[in-house]
Amino acid sequence: MNLTLDRLSALAAIRSIRCGTAPGMQSGLASLRRTGIAAPELPEGRKRWSASCIDLSALGLARDTRGSHPIEIAVPSEHDRIRSKTFSSILHTAPLPKGAFIDAGQDFRIASPELVFVEMGAVMQPEVQALLGYELTGSFSRNPSDPRGGTVAYSIPPATSVEKIERFLSQCEGNAGVAQSRQVIGYVANNAWSPAEAVIAALMALPLEYLGYGMGRLVLNDRQIAADELARSGARGSRVPDILVPGTCVGINYDSFYHLNLNSVIEAARACALAPNDKTLAAALENARRSVRDKVLDDLRRNRELAAQGLVVLPATSEDLYRKGGFDELMLEVFRTIGLLSGKDMAESRRALASHAVCERRQTLIWSLLAWEQGRSYAREQVERERRGILRIKNPQIIEVDMVI
Repeated sequence: MNLTLDRLSALAAIRSIRCGTAPGMQSGLASLRRTGIAAPELPEGRKRWSASCIDLSALGLARDTRGSHPIEIAVPSEHDRIRSKTFSSILHTAPLPKGAFIDAGQDFRIASPELVFVEMGAVMQPEVQALLGYELTGSFSRNPSDPRGGTVAYSIPPATSVEKIERFLSQCEGNAGVAQSRQVIGYVANNAWSPAEAVIAALMALPLEYLGYGMGRLVLNDRQIAADELARSGARGSRVPDILVPGTCVGINYDSFYHLNLNSVIEAARACALAPNDKTLAAALENARRSVRDKVLDDLRRNRELAAQGLVVLPATSEDLYRKGGFDELMLEVFRTIGLLSGKDMAESRRALASHAVCERRQTLIWSLLAWEQGRSYAREQVERERRGILRIKNPQIIEVDMVI
């Protein structure tokens, strides 16, 4: 069969492998051999291509992973195009770097993470492509069948790195998506740990014309080793701030809705109320309360220990993202802190907050990027604005945010 999945079909396969749902590929992408495009071959006994010719379960994908969208296949020549509505054949007319594809076995090859990123530069909004970059270079992966609301895989090896993408871009001149990709990769940083953290970092880094705050590439999850005297006094040996702004002493730590397991306390309290004399349930309630309290204390000690190292880390919460104007409020506090403590002129970044209309558009963008059901409608609103040219003139062939995040 020798099919080479490309673009979004390849992205779904990459996510499946990273999430551990592809059979026999538990060692991840790094263990797979780099290769080139294969000419597609009809399975034995078949006279024409159809949906029944391909079984994506070998890659951990269901046929409906892309819904009504065709399966995108890279082909080496015009002669090799597959004539079927099930497939969309992609011909790369400009040279690609060696090893631009990955041999996934079972007669499948897939576009490499670097190639997928570059290709998305031709059809994807820059903000969304930046988030894809954070995902591919980070230690998390979105769900292949439901990227917005599906289960996220955490603490996994990155699919690639910023440096590898930049090297790939230097070798694929003439391919679609290169121009935007070269710009966007400058705002992507390695080692994002979660989708929400990626949203925050992307918004901070992206320029004002993309509704960002113009702060440039950040430093993510860089472990800070405690000074000897702090460690001897009982401080943790190291702490990891989520985001640091280069050239300053200021950073951000993101705490999600689930950072404190308050539901465990509520559930334990309800159980105790139903059986007030049950000592086991009383102990469970105390353990739940103590667990939450210990987490709060550790957060406070983390901020204190980082401050003792010369780093001021401001907390960011889910509410800052979901509440209207919440993230602009947080960023104003970040700008002021940087100006007061690091002496850095933040006038350019402050321009992001100067226009009420721009702030409204940014809030819609933020909502469109978050993992909640309402985000789908905000994503479609963003795409429609793009098409009408309200924000900026863009190639009309835009992939909806919902298909990628």
